[in-house]
Formats: sequence, C-alpha cells, structure tokens
Amino acid sequence: MIQEVASSPQDPNKDSHTTLTKVTSAGDAAVVEQRYEMTTKKSGPDGTMRDIRLITLSTDTWVHSNGSWRLKRTVTNQVDYAINGQTVIHKVRPN
Repeated sequence: MIQEVASSPQDPNKDSHTTLTKVTSAGDAAVVEQRYEMTTKKSGPDGTMRDIRLITLSTDTWVHSNGSWRLKRTVTNQVDYAINGQTVIHKVRPN
C-alpha cells in the first residue's frame, strides 16, 4: 500500500511527514520504527471536498554493506485511513 501511495501523482493539497519513533542498531544492522502521516483534500463522488488522512506505522531493517546502508526489508505494521474524520480502513499486522 505504501508503494501505491508513493507512486501516485503529485497532489498540491498533500501534507506529509515521517517521524522516526525508535532506532536500534547492532554491528552492521539497524532497525528503524517510523510513523508516516499524510493529509490531503479530495473531491468525493458527489463533488464535495473531503478531508483525507492516512497514518502508517512500519519497521525498516537496514544493513551496512560495502560502505553503504541498504534497505533490506520494510514491514507495514498498521494502516489507518480516514475520510472527514471517519475511519474507513484500520488494519493491524498480526504478530
């Protein structure tokens, strides 16, 4: 889902930011937990503008190899999507 959001066309109403909530490292590996928040406005089926909010929580695993940090894996732990303040999607990755 994150790739779909990232590849969508430019949105002049979009405001987004990512917050690193926890970083742990050991040797040549690091684990980064993060929160992505995005808000925008979109026209609904009836033509009225709707407030959209997306929040994702994810965990990235990075490895240091040949002098560079490379992303090994991203796991999306939670996705929340709301329209006009009403939750439409709430998914939590099972443990």
